[in-house]
Amino acid sequence: MKLLLLTLIVLEVCLVMIAISPVSPFVSLKSRAQAYDDWQKLPTTENEAAWLREKAAFNHKQLVENICVYGLLALNAVGLIFLFMRVQNQTPKS
Repeated sequence: MKLLLLTLIVLEVCLVMIAISPVSPFVSLKSRAQAYDDWQKLPTTENEAAWLREKAAFNHKQLVENICVYGLLALNAVGLIFLFMRVQNQTPKS
């Protein structure tokens, strides 16, 4: 039981580190940067449309990632609280 509690605490710390990191480890910036560079070098409507598509795709990926990470953080926190209360109730009081 205590090993599970320790594992959940370590998972919580990892999820917090992912949530507050300035650079997303799951979202690629290469295609977005390439589309923006093409649009800046040659500002045509096609390049602007490609840039806006890449920007929208990046924002969608980032939103999905944030929902997943913060959802897992919330579920893990609830699990930690219940598990901590259970371990605390099982320990004999002297």
